[in-house]
Amino acid sequence: MTIVRAWRAFERFMRIEDRKTGWEVLQLRASYSVVGCFAVLQAMNVAMSFYTFGGWSFYHLPSFVLSGICIAGVVSLRWLRSHRSYAVFFAFIMLAGIVGPALPDNTGIDTSLLPYIVISPMIICFIGGWRAGIFLLPFNLLAIFILAENAVPGSPGLLSGLSMLQELRVTQAVFALLLATFVACAVSLAAKTALEQSEAANRRAKRAEAAKSDFLAAMSHELRTPMNGVLGLTEVLLREGSEPLSPRQRELLTTIDDAGSHLLGIVDDILNLSKLEANRVTAESRPLSLHALLRGVRETFAGNAVAKRLRLGVTLGEHLPDWVTGDELRIRQIVTNLVSNAVKFSEVGEVSIRADGLEARPGWVWIEVRDCGCGIPPERAEAIFEPFEQAERGVERRFGGTGLGLPISRQLANLLGGEIHLKRTGPEGSTFVLMLPLSETEPEAKRSGAGFDREALRGLDVLVVEDNEVNRLVIGEMLKLMGARTRFAENGREALAALRAFGADVVLMDKHMPEMNGIEAAAAIRASGEPWAEVPIIAATADAMEGEEAALLAAGMNGFVSKPVRADRLAEVIGRALATREDGLAGQRVS
Repeated sequence: MTIVRAWRAFERFMRIEDRKTGWEVLQLRASYSVVGCFAVLQAMNVAMSFYTFGGWSFYHLPSFVLSGICIAGVVSLRWLRSHRSYAVFFAFIMLAGIVGPALPDNTGIDTSLLPYIVISPMIICFIGGWRAGIFLLPFNLLAIFILAENAVPGSPGLLSGLSMLQELRVTQAVFALLLATFVACAVSLAAKTALEQSEAANRRAKRAEAAKSDFLAAMSHELRTPMNGVLGLTEVLLREGSEPLSPRQRELLTTIDDAGSHLLGIVDDILNLSKLEANRVTAESRPLSLHALLRGVRETFAGNAVAKRLRLGVTLGEHLPDWVTGDELRIRQIVTNLVSNAVKFSEVGEVSIRADGLEARPGWVWIEVRDCGCGIPPERAEAIFEPFEQAERGVERRFGGTGLGLPISRQLANLLGGEIHLKRTGPEGSTFVLMLPLSETEPEAKRSGAGFDREALRGLDVLVVEDNEVNRLVIGEMLKLMGARTRFAENGREALAALRAFGADVVLMDKHMPEMNGIEAAAAIRASGEPWAEVPIIAATADAMEGEEAALLAAGMNGFVSKPVRADRLAEVIGRALATREDGLAGQRVS
């Protein structure tokens, strides 16, 4: 670990993080790796010289000088970025270190350092690229001929007087040098090209991912906005207080509401899968009532089960804790997907939800959903967890669905540190088991505004800031049913003007608006210094991307409701915001 820390400290000193490309990082690391090895070899040479000569000698000096020059050169790369120049510099130093000692003793071509000339192109191309290797080729050839000429001093002609073995050594050295140069240049060029292509592909992938995120955000907004009109106005018509409806009209409106909710579920599945695949989903950890969650899921599908004459039951084991710490939204989504499939694929009999603690694994719980459907073919047992896959062909036509529920559930279970699998299947039905690590905790105090009575909104002045006419109509009709008084603005500037003129008890604010958007308007309200600066602001937006709620709350808003807006959810969020404000004012009065 000490070596690793020292290595990282040296790389920080060399400012490796400033290198813009992977090739530059590779060149820098190659430079100080090669120089480090060179310095170690020179140290070994000095040690052997001490052993041979019994003390200091002239042969020690070149090793110290060359090592110092090379180390100083590589350190200079902290400021200078020319790796090619350093490669050439290092090559000349190495050639001088090879040729210099061979000349005084006429060692010449017989020097033991000749292999270093042959392998030098591999080192130089590694540091400075293929151009440096080509540039140094004639100098390497010249060094070989100088050594050959020095082997026979006083010879009458060029390379004359060499023995057969020396001539063979010269020709082999030249051949090996040419081969090493061309191979090293080819490998260097291929490595650089591959790195550049990889980085270009990575940049394209990041741009594509950003474009995909923008597209999903835009599609979420564009799809949810008309769905808000369909589902919202349908709910208004079905609510008590609207004009009396005939049984046939109520039946048709209920069908519209069910079909719209089904379409919204498909849209949510597609968006959720995209976010999971892009690793844009994070798990939260908050206290939640597991008993209430499971009973709530049962209540959600109770009507569907009754319509199909199915029994839908919940059994909670004695080892199952009530209050645990976990991500309530994700757990509910997984269990909802499992129960939805169980009810959808069951024709007669019972759908059961069972849960208990795992005695063998403290801090873990299991949730089992059993249906009485037609079962899943064994060869498809794993395929059903793949996106857009169904147990059998034609299932989507018979039962509907996109084949995304189970893949999303498995990815969410993995995100939460758990697992989901098919425990049993056959003609009598299928059983899915979800196992999650959930630590027991103390019950959470009742949330402000939970179970808020819609009648408590009666007489409140609500400012609705929304640029879409249909959305204004939907929210206005819902608030009218609750007895609230509404005033409308189409952008942030109009909202500020309305607050100055009339004030408000609550502001419902869209995020995307012309002239001044919701976030800018919320910031302007908070910074106004007016008596209404602390008015509760609730964001109502069709954006459904991960982190949207946290971003809006960080911008100064007090609550968040997603479109399509549901009346009960709207009343709950308004009630919670008002209760929080009252608690804050009471605290100020006490202090």
